This record gives sequence, C-alpha cells and structure tokens, in this order.
Amino acid sequence: MEQDKETPLWQVIKLSQGGPIKDVLVQGIDRLFKMGASDITIQSDDFVFAYMDRKHQQASDMRLDHGQVSLFASYIYGNGQNPDQTVLAKLNEGSPQDFEAELQPLHDEPDYLLRCRVNACSARVGIEAKGISITMRTIPDKPHALSSLDLHEDIVESIMPTQGLSLVCGITGSGKSTLLSSVIREMLENPENPRKIMLFEDPIEQVYTRMATHRFSEPEKPTRIGGRMPEAAQMQIGLHIREFGMVVPKVLRSKGDVVVMGEMRDKDS
Repeated sequence: MEQDKETPLWQVIKLSQGGPIKDVLVQGIDRLFKMGASDITIQSDDFVFAYMDRKHQQASDMRLDHGQVSLFASYIYGNGQNPDQTVLAKLNEGSPQDFEAELQPLHDEPDYLLRCRVNACSARVGIEAKGISITMRTIPDKPHALSSLDLHEDIVESIMPTQGLSLVCGITGSGKSTLLSSVIREMLENPENPRKIMLFEDPIEQVYTRMATHRFSEPEKPTRIGGRMPEAAQMQIGLHIREFGMVVPKVLRSKGDVVVMGEMRDKDS
C-alpha cells in the first residue's frame, strides 16, 4: 500500500497530542501497517520506527519514555483487554516473550481486529539501562492462496510430499510464514485429499478458522454445510502443550497426517 503523501511518516504517531498511550499507539500502528510497514519497533527512550521500503524509518514525533512502553507492553500482553503486568516481571528476569496480540483500534467496523505477532525483550536503550524493546509484525486475517504466490512448479510439488519431510528455510522477512500458511490453506481447501493437520507453534501466528468447512451441494438434496476434513489443530508451546519435547508423543497418539513445527531452534524442536 502506498504511503499517505499528505502526512510525513514521522508524524503518523503524534505523541505530542497526548491521549491514552495505548490508544495513540494502536491507532498509529494500525495505520502504519495499512501504509505498508512490515515490522514496527517500539522501545523505551526512543521514537517509534516502521520498517518500510527495506529500511527502518521514524514514525512518531516524540520519544516514548520507559513508563509508556511498560504500560503498552502490559496492555498488548493482556491481548488488548486488561493490562497484564506479569510480562514486565518476565522481561526483568531476562526471559524474552513471543506472543500473539489481538488489538481493536477505533474503527467503523466493530468486529475489526488488528492481529500481530509480538517479540518483547529487556534491553539497554538510550538512557534506559533496563528498558524494553518490542517488535510487532501484522498477521493477515486469511492466508494467501498458494496460487497467488507465483511459485515455481518444483517448489509446489516438493513442499507437499505424500510422505517425508519438507523444510522451509530463509532469512528474517523472506516469506517463510507466508509460504507455510498458504500451504496449510491449500491442504484444508482440497476435498480430494482430506488430512488431519496439527501445528505446533511459539506463538500461534496465522489461524485457519473454518477453512476445512465446505458447502455440499448434491443433486436432489438440500445444500448442507459440513467438513472436508478435521479443522487444523494449533497448539502453542507453553499454553496448549508444555514444551517441544512433548510433541512427538502427542502426534503419535493423535494420528496426525501432517505435522507442522513452527520453528527448529533447539534439540527438542
């Protein structure tokens, strides 16, 4: 999406105008994502930065202080509802936090939600020896159709084997999550090959609500709504299942046909 040419990027989030900090930031973040930002950085004693056109660009007219960033961190950790102060204790203990946040900007559509993947950690930033650094990335409401990614035929064939292992690798921002979510959508919308799909993630990013649901039309019978296959079961490490080491026993007992590991970062995963 093209940047709003009427407003300089550094004035998109106008902290100088005051107002509840959570509302000012959520409205600004929503606008930045609509303008084409892929990632947004929010830190103690720093301006807000948006990653656009392959570079980090200032997106606020003032620096945030540590108290404002702490309040915002607890707000998004509470999923935009009630602030959850436990995230601050975890960050102070040196435990970086990855989580999904669903935020509700002021919007004409009452059901509109801004879904983000969030990484937060404790860091020295500017004058703050024990500051907070937050990176946010938007999650689309629905995965892209695999056909829209313009992939080479060999990739499409190799990424969905009937048996075996596929690895999706690449640098940050190269499209790994986009590709993987499109593959899951392709599987769920294929009635010719119903499969039980299980995903293990930290955190859950894309969701696949009702993608296995189908409207069946049969001659001389009323149209009915049913399922092509079981809905995808998504399990977040630390929330639905304690650790990656428990995944294999879980899968073997559940008869999953397709098992998706959100990442491979240690021996267990």
